[in-house]
Amino acid sequence: MQTIKLNNNIIIPIIGTGTNTFGKENKDYMGVINNNTSELLDALNAGYTLIDTAIAYRNESVVALGIKQSGIDRSKLFITSKIPADEVYTKDEESIR
Repeated sequence: MQTIKLNNNIIIPIIGTGTNTFGKENKDYMGVINNNTSELLDALNAGYTLIDTAIAYRNESVVALGIKQSGIDRSKLFITSKIPADEVYTKDEESIR
């Protein structure tokens, strides 16, 4: 997998896997969370180490569960997220844990 070296000398993959439909019924963005980790496990087994998430996806717990189930050391993974500037989120300590 192709990588890039950041200014802090960390080497990160240039391609990752998005998680917006992971762990949701019918793989629907607004679907009910069903805790199915198969999509994330498939991505990790394929060699992806960059995982892109967002608070709006509502499936952080599914991503965490999939990482635990994979047995891959957390220090080997890059997890990115998008935090909305909406006041509701910026005041919510839970959203930035």
